[in-house]
Amino acid sequence: MAAIEISKVVKTFGAVKVLDGIDVEVKDREFIVLVGPSGCGKSTLLRMIAGLESISGGQVAIGGRRVNEVGPQERDLAMVFQSYALYPHMTAAENMGFSLKLRNRPAGEVREAVLDAARRLHLTALLDRYPRQLSGGQRQRVAMGRAIVRDPSAFLFDEPLSNLDAKLRAHMRIEIRQLHDALGATSVYVTHDQVEAMTMADRIVVMNAGRIEQVGTPIELFDTPANLFVAGFLGAPTMNFSGGAVVRDDAGELRIALQVSPRTLPLPDTGSLDEGAEIVLGMRPQHIEIVGEDVQDGVIDAEVRAIEQTGCETNLIVAFGDVEWTIQSHHRVLAATGDAIRLRLDPARVHLFDKQTEKRL
Repeated sequence: MAAIEISKVVKTFGAVKVLDGIDVEVKDREFIVLVGPSGCGKSTLLRMIAGLESISGGQVAIGGRRVNEVGPQERDLAMVFQSYALYPHMTAAENMGFSLKLRNRPAGEVREAVLDAARRLHLTALLDRYPRQLSGGQRQRVAMGRAIVRDPSAFLFDEPLSNLDAKLRAHMRIEIRQLHDALGATSVYVTHDQVEAMTMADRIVVMNAGRIEQVGTPIELFDTPANLFVAGFLGAPTMNFSGGAVVRDDAGELRIALQVSPRTLPLPDTGSLDEGAEIVLGMRPQHIEIVGEDVQDGVIDAEVRAIEQTGCETNLIVAFGDVEWTIQSHHRVLAATGDAIRLRLDPARVHLFDKQTEKRL
């Protein structure tokens, strides 16, 4: 396997710049996920690594070798697509071994490579079936097997699970990650699904509008998002936000005044905020506590707007006037629409962002 170095990469389509100075290194044997909303440039970047899109500026290197002008067939990469791209007139075994057959590899070598990949992917009993005789998950495994037999320097995945149902996606996430570890592979995985990114990646590259917003481990990005975009994009349900300002109370202490509540909240120890500073407060749904009348400090009042019971947890949609937040509890909450509810925000869990720059404070 090999490292992939992306240095100041730019991609333009006419006057439109879709990638603007991308810098990221995929380490040898690392599983890195490119995530972001549709149109952010993540699939374009993956195709540039593969050689399927030209590079307008900057450099891509694989295993220390510059590949800007190298054709896709010479980059020693294997790509798994969203659409599977299987030949309908070939069996699973023939689809998996086709790339080796094109390279004029001996029939015995092709057969051994296909059988080895089939054993890894639990496809041995399905090798004689045609794609129409396979389920979506089985077709995806055949597409992965086709990539494995090539023994490439790196694997590139372009939203490979988008066509699968939720239960099968969860199962295939585990299979792909286990396969990556077993092969000692280098993998670049593109998705718009932040759950896939959080559960599969060694590191996540969060992209937005052709730029990288933040790179880090899943926990780093979840706990310390660099800006409002990353904070709102990663996490399900999404983070709650409210505008606010730093004020001084009657006792002379600095506190947070929120737009969603007449009460003030304790100010986390950021060491960089003065009275009058305008901020945006973020709070993850899992870190909001439902409390009773005996709790006073750090509490805000809301009204229950909707209730979602999933069995193992309860999601409450609460309202502060026109602003809605989501609270997620791992306990069953006995509440009804229209009820008044008291919420405590733990200062240690509060995220603060500069209102103007949207960067983390």
